[in-house]
Amino acid sequence: MSSEGLDRARVAELLVTHAGGRRRGSGYRVTTDVVLTAAHVLEGAASVQVRFEPDLPGEWTADALSWSADAASDLAVVTIAPRPGEPAPADARFGRIGTRAAQLPLQAVGFPRWKLRGNTGAGATGPTGPAAATWFRDSAHVVGSVALLSHWRERTLEIVVTARPALLAPGTGGAVSPWEGMSGAALWAEDRIVGVVTKHHPGDDLGILTAARFDLALDGLAPGLRQLLPVPERSTLLPDLVPAADQADEEFADRYRAFMARTLNRFEFFGVDPRGIPRRHTFATGYVPLTVSPRDTGDEPKNAVTPGVRADQALGDQERALVRGVAGTGTTRRTRVTCSARSTSAGSTSSSRTAGASTTSTT
Repeated sequence: MSSEGLDRARVAELLVTHAGGRRRGSGYRVTTDVVLTAAHVLEGAASVQVRFEPDLPGEWTADALSWSADAASDLAVVTIAPRPGEPAPADARFGRIGTRAAQLPLQAVGFPRWKLRGNTGAGATGPTGPAAATWFRDSAHVVGSVALLSHWRERTLEIVVTARPALLAPGTGGAVSPWEGMSGAALWAEDRIVGVVTKHHPGDDLGILTAARFDLALDGLAPGLRQLLPVPERSTLLPDLVPAADQADEEFADRYRAFMARTLNRFEFFGVDPRGIPRRHTFATGYVPLTVSPRDTGDEPKNAVTPGVRADQALGDQERALVRGVAGTGTTRRTRVTCSARSTSAGSTSSSRTAGASTTSTT
């Protein structure tokens, strides 16, 4: 069965009936019969209805057959019966995101209270007034990013969103967060779920949400709950969506060095007839380790030099170095030289030697 990313038709709105009334939440259908959501959305539930494509022509509703929650991570699943004759949807895919200094773009779709819409004409007093039947919650496609080193003690994700709601939730006088109802929305990085939106901290900006990290929660989930999800037994088996920076850099450096060796590791004689000797050679066959002689102009006589040492050893840890030589030693063979430890170790070094003087350059 093929996999896919965020699909609008699988975004769910949960209607939870409990002793105190009814609450709303969000979720996502991760398999044919399993909807992922937040545990606190189901707290004290007597019954749960799951709506797909709410208030649209393709709307359909399923009564929950069962639900299972993990209070520690605030993750939960609801099981439903698929529609008769419905093609089986592809299983959603999950990923982990590591704990490195990186910023990751994310998205989620849910039904927060600040998306309340409806009749605003004469006589309409709000969602609890005479025109209640015309009011509905529209969807919110939240796009933002997460800095991975935020919330590391709480072991959650801090999502900074690009579109923030007004200060007060409609019809509550500010007693309810405008994000109420967004809890349970699946959090996506690329085409994989990495978490679930769980809360808006009262002390945070209205453009900041908190989400449960799926990779940190997976290993602690009860077996019965974990087996309902299309995931491996251990979080380390999930693909990492944020490769280490040094790993990516090293892979690029390896490819670059190999490319340079293939394209530039040749020289050819011009203007001479070597009489049976091949004109083209690799630099390795004619390479002579270059030496340089440091000069101390403060304490030594003007023409005194220290014994020569290999250029790569003498210049490898220098941010800048000046290499001098008389005419004919090869100093003008290439552009001016600026040596650094990084360029010397990552690049290739070519050299030439003439009696009495030496020079080096990096490519």
